[in-house]
Amino acid sequence: MKKTNEMIYNNILQKLKASKKPNELEGKMISGEEIAKEEKITRSYVSKVIAKLIEKGYDIKRVNRMGYIYQNDMKVLNEEYIKSHLTSQRNVQVLDSVDSTNNYLKKMKKNEKNDMKQKYDELEKLYQEKLYNKIYRKIKSTINRKRK
Repeated sequence: MKKTNEMIYNNILQKLKASKKPNELEGKMISGEEIAKEEKITRSYVSKVIAKLIEKGYDIKRVNRMGYIYQNDMKVLNEEYIKSHLTSQRNVQVLDSVDSTNNYLKKMKKNEKNDMKQKYDELEKLYQEKLYNKIYRKIKSTINRKRK
């Protein structure tokens, strides 16, 4: 089975977290080479994954030519974490980044309006077809009665 990027990210994060005991301030050093061998990926890809994890808010310290240290357990906001703390069911979306929340919401609203218009058009078409079929059957029955 081929590992997905998400699986690799999760595996690396779990390995880093596992290196830290609960009462320690930071975990033990883990080399990029060790992670690369275990995950069967290149060291440069390990570096890219670590950079992405740091960008997402994980507290990972890089030590040149030594490796990586997982420092603090912190709550990174993700969809599951947010939903687990809500009192009612809500639609939750977590984005890595967004240029403007306002623009993003306007775009979503516009897409929603387009979807509604498309659904309305589909319903209108179905209604017209149903009306056409009803009129057609009525005319056909009238013609059949006149033939008899």
